Amino acid sequence: GYDSSVCLIRNDGKIIKAISEERLTRIKNDKRFPFNSIRFCLKDINRKDIKAICYSNYEIDNIETFKNRYLEEDYFKRIKEKQDFNKFLKEIFSQQFSLNVPIFRSEHHYSHAIGALACSGFKNNITIITADGFGDGFSSTISKLKNNRIIRDDRFSHSNKNSLGMIYQYTTGAL
Repeated sequence: GYDSSVCLIRNDGKIIKAISEERLTRIKNDKRFPFNSIRFCLKDINRKDIKAICYSNYEIDNIETFKNRYLEEDYFKRIKEKQDFNKFLKEIFSQQFSLNVPIFRSEHHYSHAIGALACSGFKNNITIITADGFGDGFSSTISKLKNNRIIRDDRFSHSNKNSLGMIYQYTTGAL
């Protein structure tokens, strides 16, 4: 979905903390930058233990898109010049959270696959299916885990006609 959330994961894949921004702001489907969620996850955590930041969002690939999506935040209203998006994120994490670590972007459905794998207990030679409304232009993917690598076999483009997630969204929205 589009809701902002944050998850703190240890090297071995164990989830330490996770929370959606809406739980802290009490704004249903809060899409704004998850300042509150980040603060929540970093509470009682030694910043030196954080080794990297990873984000996943196909819409957020440049500063203009980012600023337009999060325009309500005063912090973003002050940004004038264009720059590399990861550099921009590094500035936010450095200034707002005292974090100076590498930042990576993960493809939407790959992130779903990793999340499912981390919680599954499966180790190797399995098929992974992701299906949602859409993400990075696709509604679903089929991948395999082989030798600790996720290999994409197929992906299905997003359209309202073939997305299980969109069918679910429209059905529950009508209720």
